[in-house]
Amino acid sequence: MMTKLLFILLQLTWGLPQNMLGLLLFCLFVRRPHCIRRCAVVTRWRLSSSLSMGLFIFLSEKADKTVFVHEYGHTVQSALLGPLFLPLVGVSSSLWAARYRRLVRRGCWNGYYYAFLPERTANLLGEHVTGEKAPRPFNPHY
Repeated sequence: MMTKLLFILLQLTWGLPQNMLGLLLFCLFVRRPHCIRRCAVVTRWRLSSSLSMGLFIFLSEKADKTVFVHEYGHTVQSALLGPLFLPLVGVSSSLWAARYRRLVRRGCWNGYYYAFLPERTANLLGEHVTGEKAPRPFNPHY
């Protein structure tokens, strides 16, 4: 119980910028299905990609359980990196996702999306904390 409280407190102080953005997104999608899982507010949305902003996780309707583990890894990154999360993980991951999709559409890349360092680290952290599996190579739900 104390660990959960400390995790939430850390997110709402050290990780305040991404949590404020997450709260704003949650307010925009408040009518979508959501639940609390591992101290995070998990919302299902109709967008094709998933996203984590501090304690707020937004999962594609097509996302499976492994994608939650990956996004929860980003939640852990948020707690560890605090205000550095947005520039180090948020921006680089967003740029990587856009580039990856363009390359795949053009047929120029068939590599592993989660090989990119912030994504691979999110998988490792998510698996470590949850004890569940993150996405494996060629999982179409990213």
